[in-house]
Amino acid sequence: MTAAKPIIMSETSVRALLAGRKTQTRRVIKPQPSQRPSQIMPAKWEWYAKRGRGAFSGVTADRLVEALAQCGGLPYAVGDRLWVREAFQTAMSDNGPCWLYRADKERVYPEFDGPDEGNGPSFNYERYPADYSHWAGDVEARGPWRSPLFMPRWASRLTLTVTEVMVERLQEISEADAVAEGAPFDDGLPFPVEKAPAGSNYIEDGWDCARDWYADLWESLHGPDAWAANPWVCAITFTAESRNIDGVQP
Repeated sequence: MTAAKPIIMSETSVRALLAGRKTQTRRVIKPQPSQRPSQIMPAKWEWYAKRGRGAFSGVTADRLVEALAQCGGLPYAVGDRLWVREAFQTAMSDNGPCWLYRADKERVYPEFDGPDEGNGPSFNYERYPADYSHWAGDVEARGPWRSPLFMPRWASRLTLTVTEVMVERLQEISEADAVAEGAPFDDGLPFPVEKAPAGSNYIEDGWDCARDWYADLWESLHGPDAWAANPWVCAITFTAESRNIDGVQP
C-alpha cells in the first residue's frame, strides 16, 4: 500500500531538486544490521534469521528490501508520495501574507480564498495557520528561518514519487548514483575537474568526482566520520514535481 509521507531535505538537496539534478536520496536504516554480514542484530532482525536468512551474503537485494520493509526497517516503499520539508518562514509583505523558502528565497503568495468581509475574499488564516509577524524583506536579509521539522504539509512545494528502493552500504554508492544525488557538475558529468562551472570551488575542496562531493555532503549533514562509519542505507530513487502534494494525482 502506498502512502503520503514527509521527507526532510537540506538546502543543497532542495536546490538540486529545483534544478532537476537530484533523483536519489539515501537514509540511514534504523536499526542497523550488525557490522558483520554473518549476523543480523538487534532483536527486530531475528525473524529474518529464523527463516534461514541469517546472513546478508547470498541474499538478493529484493529479498533484503522485502525483509527490511516487513520488520519496519525501511521508511519508504515504491509508490510512496513524499512531500518535501525544507527550511522556510511565514511572513507579511506589501502584498499580504506569504511564505518564503531559504534554499532560493522564493516567495509564495497563496490565493485569497478566505471569507468575504465586504471587500472580496480575505486571506484564509484557517487554511494556512501560522505566525505572520515577521516582515518578508527582513527574513530574506537576516532571518530567522524555521527548521524543516516545522514545515506544514500545505507549505511544501516539492513532491517526490518513489520508483525504486535499494539497500546497500553507504560507500557502495556508484559514481552514477552520486551524480543522481545532485552533484553539481557541468552537464552532470564529474570528469574532468577543469569542466567545473565558473565560481565553483571543486578544486579547492578536492572534489575530483561525484562520490567525493557526496562524501563531503554526507558529513556536512551527519557529522565528522559519518562517511567512514559506512552505515547500511536505504537508497531511494524518485521522480520530482514542483508542486504541493495535494495538487499531485496519486
